This record gives sequence, C-alpha cells and structure tokens, in this order.
Amino acid sequence: MTCNDFDQAADLTIWPRSTPARTARSRPYASVREALKAAAAALDEGNVQTWIVTERGDILSPRWIEANLRAVDPARGAVLP
Repeated sequence: MTCNDFDQAADLTIWPRSTPARTARSRPYASVREALKAAAAALDEGNVQTWIVTERGDILSPRWIEANLRAVDPARGAVLP
C-alpha cells in the first residue's frame, strides 16, 4: 500500500477469538487510517482478530494490521514504507 491508499474507505471486521465466527462485527470507516485506529482500540480491549477490506478490495490481514499500526500510533508496530 502507498500512503495515498490509507485515504480510501474501508470496512473493519472484528472477530472474537473465543466465540463462533457468526458473532463478528463489521463497520465502515471513511479511511483505512480510521479503520486502523478502531482496530488498535479493539486489539487493546482483548482477545480479537481484526480484518480490514478496502474500497478497492484489498484484504488486510490481522498480521498486516498489527505490523502497520504505527501509521496511527507511533508507539506501536513497524514503520510504514
């Protein structure tokens, strides 16, 4: 992803690790940055996996999200290219 890709709309899905998948919650966000902020908050709350789907159809996995949280919080994750 390029820096401009972080401005596209995205849906964040939060999957609880301890309950059946049918309890996943999904919500639209105006940008990937906003979805990353919400993913960070969900990860801080507990035992969940987060997935982001961008408006262009890119699927961002839990590992990608955790590795790129620094885009919204410099105290976290790895530095973006």
